[in-house]
Amino acid sequence: MRFISIREFRDKASKILKEEVGRDSRIVITKRGKPFAVVSPFTKEGVKQAIATALDDARKILEDADIKEDEILKALENVRKKVYV
Repeated sequence: MRFISIREFRDKASKILKEEVGRDSRIVITKRGKPFAVVSPFTKEGVKQAIATALDDARKILEDADIKEDEILKALENVRKKVYV
């Protein structure tokens, strides 16, 4: 895993994406010396992990907002129809 500044990424994004991410290497982009974002290759496992993380984040938000399960299921069904129909 390589750390680069946001400025370096901006200036060399194309080269970095081809050379680093293209060979399954992750890049941590820093802003003022602190991690800001991660760029990683697109993989099936990576997508599954991203979805699991997003769903866990959504679960926390929904619990805090006191949104009921039936409302969530209706919303998920609407999204599923858009994606798979």
